[in-house]
Amino acid sequence: MKSFLLWISAVFNVVLLASADLGTDWKWHVQLVHIQQAPAQTFQCSGTLLNKLFVATAAHCLYNLNGDRLDKSQLIILLADGQHRSIIRTFQPEPFDVEWLNNDFVLLLLDREVMFNELVTPISIPDPFTVLPQDVHTPLLNEAILTTNDEATCLANAKTLFGMVYTDAICLGQFEKTHKYHRSAGSGLYVEHNSSWHLVGIAMYATGPSEAHITYIGGVLLERHLTWTRRVLAHYSESMPLSEINCRSYVSNGNLPFEWVYPMVKLVDSEENSLRTMCHGTVISPRYILTTSRCALTAKKIFIQYDDRRSFDWFTVKNVSTSGRLALIALDRVVSANSGIIGRLYSRVTPKPFAYVTRIAHTDWYVGLERIHVQYRIDEPLKVQYYCRNYLSEGRFTSTGDPLVVQEDGEEFFRVVGVLDAELDCQPLEYSSQQSKTAEAINVEQHLPWIEDVVWRSNKSGE
Repeated sequence: MKSFLLWISAVFNVVLLASADLGTDWKWHVQLVHIQQAPAQTFQCSGTLLNKLFVATAAHCLYNLNGDRLDKSQLIILLADGQHRSIIRTFQPEPFDVEWLNNDFVLLLLDREVMFNELVTPISIPDPFTVLPQDVHTPLLNEAILTTNDEATCLANAKTLFGMVYTDAICLGQFEKTHKYHRSAGSGLYVEHNSSWHLVGIAMYATGPSEAHITYIGGVLLERHLTWTRRVLAHYSESMPLSEINCRSYVSNGNLPFEWVYPMVKLVDSEENSLRTMCHGTVISPRYILTTSRCALTAKKIFIQYDDRRSFDWFTVKNVSTSGRLALIALDRVVSANSGIIGRLYSRVTPKPFAYVTRIAHTDWYVGLERIHVQYRIDEPLKVQYYCRNYLSEGRFTSTGDPLVVQEDGEEFFRVVGVLDAELDCQPLEYSSQQSKTAEAINVEQHLPWIEDVVWRSNKSGE
């Protein structure tokens, strides 16, 4: 392994030295290498270093030519000074479409921090709508600059080359049908702005008479994903995530919900129909409710019962923010002080897969809490296993928006790890069955950067 890394590092440094001779200085440019292929095939893709822990590249670099996902444990990131890092997680703002090439952008989380020096530094990420994709540079071209085309031209050329079009297209240079297609992917597209280099896009492919003479580059523009990128980098680069900081402050203030059926957080369409519960939710800050998108977009009122002493409040939905199937509801005012109902989120920078028995919280009072087996899988939906024979044959024992909570070793409180996107279904004949049923639930940890941005970064008090 060591000799292999020395070999590929030497090859990479020859390329960098050649670039330096031409006056370029791409200290953030990295190589994505497949460690089990023959040396002539080791290079997989290029990438761009964003900070000490993250690299940006094309999502299709994580697939082989057959469209099958590569094992990330067989990929390494090689930096300009010979440092190398493994990939432990991947993040995408939207799922990559292998067939249509949409959303060809991914962030790679490295196994440990990169050491910056005179050869290795990160590139800047521009604020949205501040840097135009003009005079674009890329290591694929060394010092050459190709003209940036309009989106219609990019889409027409993609249609000619692949028989399809994709969103957020950017392209440089002159496309010629007779030129060869080169799988030169993942390299960053850079723009110099205010004496600093900024990443504006990712190269997906290139064409030209030869690999040494590239005359056209097609890629994806990152403008639409810049805010998401900043959220992910902020969350996973902090020693303690913002959600965990707030979690600890809520615990210190005596918030220990999910001990029994309280608090009840019900989403309804009006106060007049208070008995017609549409969905449930979870209070995660003094003013925010966590639930599903389809619940939040139809809710008008929130009913919260704090305890069994009939202490309750009605709230009005102020606004709704969504991220995929998950939603945050901003209330018109803060929840009752010292009510002890604020739930904590499962927030770990480097979580590990595990299985646990959880509680379905917020169920109707006459059913109580149920025990559900859940498998927590990193970057995937939660897998839920349950037995219909364990439950009452009448009435719902779960509702859309119910949280899945787990109590970790050494902690007195429960953490929210998932949210049900639908009721756990049981048909009448299944109540006597010995067979288990499975369902999927929303993995809340995947949405933590967005939750932190909406709930706490926009207002440090969570209000």
